[in-house]
Amino acid sequence: MNQYFQVGLSSLLFFCFGMQTYSQQPTRRVEILNANSLEYDASLGEGVRRLIGDVILKHEEVIMTSDSAHIYDNENMVLAYSRVHFNQGDTLHLYGDFVQYGSRTKLAEARGNVKLVDNETTLTTNHLDFDMNRNFAFYPNGAIIINNENQLESERGYYYTRSKDFYFSRNVVITHPDYTIFSDTLKYNTNTEIADFFGPTKIIGDDFFSYAETGWYNQITDQLQFNQNAYVINESQILKGDSIYYDRKIEFGRAVNNVEVKDTIENVILRGDLALLYQNPERTMITGKAEFIQITDGDSLFMHADTLRSFVPEGKDYRIMKAYYGVRFFKSDLQGKCDSLLYSFQDSVINMFVEPVLWFEDSQISSDTIRIFTRNQKMDYMHMPSNSFMVSDEGEERYSQVKGREMFGYFRDGKLSHFHVIGNVETIYYLKEEKEDEEELIGVNKASSQQMIIRIKDNKPDEIVFLTKPEGTLYPPDYLAPQDRILQEFRWLDDIRPKERNDIFLRK
Repeated sequence: MNQYFQVGLSSLLFFCFGMQTYSQQPTRRVEILNANSLEYDASLGEGVRRLIGDVILKHEEVIMTSDSAHIYDNENMVLAYSRVHFNQGDTLHLYGDFVQYGSRTKLAEARGNVKLVDNETTLTTNHLDFDMNRNFAFYPNGAIIINNENQLESERGYYYTRSKDFYFSRNVVITHPDYTIFSDTLKYNTNTEIADFFGPTKIIGDDFFSYAETGWYNQITDQLQFNQNAYVINESQILKGDSIYYDRKIEFGRAVNNVEVKDTIENVILRGDLALLYQNPERTMITGKAEFIQITDGDSLFMHADTLRSFVPEGKDYRIMKAYYGVRFFKSDLQGKCDSLLYSFQDSVINMFVEPVLWFEDSQISSDTIRIFTRNQKMDYMHMPSNSFMVSDEGEERYSQVKGREMFGYFRDGKLSHFHVIGNVETIYYLKEEKEDEEELIGVNKASSQQMIIRIKDNKPDEIVFLTKPEGTLYPPDYLAPQDRILQEFRWLDDIRPKERNDIFLRK
């Protein structure tokens, strides 16, 4: 008997008809719908058929075409060669140079120029295993997936065709016209276009950079949720938080827990437990242990309030910061307290409202309102427009005091230089004389005038110059009774003064 047995066209048609009739019975066998020739090749093993030319096979709902194929009946296996095409349910197509298919397991192992097409999704690789029973594909050696505007790449991945879920791992990259996503482990659904990531992930666009270790991004709604060491950087700000939500369409963000917003233009940091951010127009609100930090060389300003708001007025190019309820701030040479505060970066003016108080070393200043004017991040001068009051601690429960309708304070090189007091001026001033590196108290001057200059040395009154004729008396140090040594409305508020940075969070 010849080794090869050739089957003619009539025999092939009869064979196919017989197979189709047989396939009506429950079976896992593969049907032969077409082939130019069929051979039995004993060298390939017992029960092996070899099909050559325009091969068309069918197994249940799967149609297979190729240039040639081997059917192993005993092993329930098909080996398809050259221009292989598997079609399942009209929408799912698998292509490759070679495919091994198990009719019992319904596992297709495709190799060489592999392409999997599922509706609008196309996957290309050189090595793909597709389980048609469980409807999922696996590639171990890298693949590129095209879905709408996205190109997705990874070293390993799974694709579930029913749920349309991809699971990517190792060097995952999603390239979109507006941004690129880099991740370690990522799930992506081609229907919803939602990417869930489970490892270090970066999203980079033309005008922003973001990072997180878990979270999700919805490409249709342009919304993202970042968790674990999350931060977002745009042209003017850096936003950090344990949890960050951002909607790119409406340019709105929300950050929760360990929040930090850094203004890279103004060199300002806002911190708190909750932050709300809007890009157009640009504005920020922070609550929950809210803190404002103005960074300077070696001596930053730290401020706390119940709520901090920062915004850019419409049509302007400068920022305004508002702080309200329970404002306290600390700087090494300046501390303050008030109910609310307004700071304009346009003219660098700090406005303090509702019982404002400032402390400079041993001196305290209060007024109905205090305005501090700064230049080059240093204090230039300040204005107390009504009910101004200055107190200096002289020790042993003695206090030098100046009271007036209006007061201006001037700085030189960031240090207090002198005060100009205007209108209904009253003063109690302790005169001292230096003797052998010590100061000796020689008397207390109680006087009134309409204007005066107070010269400051080491943040304490050093000399008083009356600009109008004063009325007053110089008394011996302990001549006056305690009640006569204080002016009306005198208050010494050292107990509510922030003496170190973290004191700004204390309620007193």
